[in-house]
Amino acid sequence: IECHSRGKQHHYYYSAKTTWNTFMRDLHAISVNLGCEQSKVKLFISDAGKGITGNIFETFSNYKYLIDYFHASEHISNFIRELGEKNKKQMAKWRTELTSLLYKSKIKELVNRMKEIRGGKRKKVLRREEQYFMKHEAHFDYSTFRQHKWRIGSGKIESVCRWLIQQRFKQSGM
Repeated sequence: IECHSRGKQHHYYYSAKTTWNTFMRDLHAISVNLGCEQSKVKLFISDAGKGITGNIFETFSNYKYLIDYFHASEHISNFIRELGEKNKKQMAKWRTELTSLLYKSKIKELVNRMKEIRGGKRKKVLRREEQYFMKHEAHFDYSTFRQHKWRIGSGKIESVCRWLIQQRFKQSGM
């Protein structure tokens, strides 16, 4: 969240597993607490969970939305695991190849390569993983984000949340 208050610009990182209504309430509360004359969300990084993506597009249509790189690469791992390949070296080779295409934002090439690897296997789960990448193709623009030195994952925010919770709950008497 970018906040402009008394001529200064502040950035606030918000991370939560929540409902859309709670997110909007929290966004408003953060803006009020920071004394913002205006605030805006510059970038959403999400795992593309059901329910939140549609609302993001409707409400913040002019902001950037990115699917977290770690979560996207998990879909590649799921795809490879579901192939049923026994050769671990081959599986590692495919994982490296596919995640490289993802990292370079070459989504069409990624999906085409997934189809080649899948071959004649018609398992629903394999096709579902391919469709995931096609459905969200515009939200894997990691190469552009890296050029701007923007984050492509939510790891730092998740790490801070874990650290804060551990600091609070591991104190004596907590």
